Amino acid sequence: MVRLHVTNGEYVDIRKFIKEFTPFEIKKEPMYRHQSKIDGNDIIINSCNNENMKRFFITYEFIKTLSKTTKQENNGFTGLNTFLQSFLGKQHATSLLFPDDLRDKLIKQIIHEEGFENTVITDSIKRIIVRKLSEKAIIPIAIAIDKVERYQF
Repeated sequence: MVRLHVTNGEYVDIRKFIKEFTPFEIKKEPMYRHQSKIDGNDIIINSCNNENMKRFFITYEFIKTLSKTTKQENNGFTGLNTFLQSFLGKQHATSLLFPDDLRDKLIKQIIHEEGFENTVITDSIKRIIVRKLSEKAIIPIAIAIDKVERYQF
C-alpha cells in the first residue's frame, strides 16, 4: 500500500504526490483566459495565482484528467488509474485538499471563537462561518460554502 506523507499534519502535498506517483509534470506560466490546463503530461497552472489557488488547480486538473482517462478505459483499470480510483473514489479536489476532519476542527473552533456554542445556527450565522472558514483555511469562498453545507450542525 502506498502511503502519502502529510507535510504539515493537515493536508496532502499534491505536488509531491504527482511527482512521485504519476507521469505528470507541473509547470507554471502566466495565463489570462484560464486558470489551468493540461497539455499532454503537463499540468500547467497560472503563475499569477497565489499558492493555495495553484494547489487547488493542480489537484483539479489532475482529478479531471484521471476521470477522463478511467472513463475511456472501460473497465480496464490498470496501474496508476486503479490506485487512484480506489484512493480518490469520487471525491472532488477539495475533499483531497481540505479533508472533512480538518473542516470539522476549524468549524468547531470558529463556533467557539464567535460564541455560537449555545446558539441556533441560522443561515446568517452559517454565512459568518463560511467567511471565517475561508480565511482560516485559505480556500476560495465557494469551497468554504460547499464544506459548510456538508457539515452536520
